[in-house]
Amino acid sequence: MAITDSAVRCLLLVGASTIRSLWSIQRNPSPVAFATSIRPMSVGQVSSDYDDPVPIGGVAMEWIKLGHVVFAAVWFGGAVYVEALMASAGRTKDPQIMGTVAMRVGKTNPRVFGVSGVLTLVFGVWLLLLDDSPWEFSDTFVSIGFLIAIIGIIAGIAFFSPQMKKIEEIVAERGPQDPEVASRGARIAMMAHIMTLLLLIAMAVMVIKPGL
Repeated sequence: MAITDSAVRCLLLVGASTIRSLWSIQRNPSPVAFATSIRPMSVGQVSSDYDDPVPIGGVAMEWIKLGHVVFAAVWFGGAVYVEALMASAGRTKDPQIMGTVAMRVGKTNPRVFGVSGVLTLVFGVWLLLLDDSPWEFSDTFVSIGFLIAIIGIIAGIAFFSPQMKKIEEIVAERGPQDPEVASRGARIAMMAHIMTLLLLIAMAVMVIKPGL
């Protein structure tokens, strides 16, 4: 059965009157307030109330914030996982195992850390550029977070990727048991410790928000 325009308007009138009555009762729960709140509304009042678009700025901010948090968690969680993986391989004292793990980590790192790091930064900037954003680039926790994110991205491009490629070349030429594989792996592990600590600081700063 088709719903006519008049029926829709009647439903809107009833719904709007009910909402207004409940709101009045919540603010002033007296019989007089209830009696005065249930007077009928005109179609013009309903139209003026429903013509305005639903504000979506807050919804957009929540989704952008979710993207920022998810990719930051992937970045930090991936760093912790690699730390555990490399530590486990190092305890074996077996150069072949250490070289194999380093090669696998080297192939995975750019895809996980590179993408998650860049997207964390992108979503963070996007959050700050929103008109209703409560944060600014000048906020202390924002500056610290951006600095650490940029350091992490630069370290991945300038240090981790070249070192991993060099290890792959050495393994291909001399095998994973070559001593240089272990020495380069140790340097990568040391730098990874520093980056994991910096990411932990960034996560803590984002939660605590010093300066606000």
